[in-house]
Amino acid sequence: MRCWTCKVVTWLSRMKKIYNKLVRDRIPEIIKGAGKTPTSRAAAADEIRRLLEGKLQEELDELCESGANRPEELADILEVVLALAAEEGLSPEVVCLETEEGWGAGWI
Repeated sequence: MRCWTCKVVTWLSRMKKIYNKLVRDRIPEIIKGAGKTPTSRAAAADEIRRLLEGKLQEELDELCESGANRPEELADILEVVLALAAEEGLSPEVVCLETEEGWGAGWI
C-alpha cells in the first residue's frame, strides 16, 4: 500500500489555480519535476480527518470521471478509507468485518 503523508502541499498550476491539498509521499518531488515550486507543511492533528474526507471526495469524483482507469481509482478510494479508519483507531480487519456483518453483507 502506498503511504499517505500528513503533508499539505500548495502549488500554482499553469492555469493559475492554487492547489492546497493532502498528498501522498512522493508528490512534492513529482511537482518539482514538472517545474513547479511546491511548499509543504505538516498537517495539524485536528485537520487530518477533514483533509482525508476531502481527499475521499476527490477520489470519488475521479472514479466517476474515469474510463479505463477504474481499478486504480478504486484502489485510491480504498487507501483513503483505510487511512480514515486508522484515524478512528480501526484496523482494516474491523472495517471489513463491519462490511461483512452490516449493510454490505453479501455484496462481496
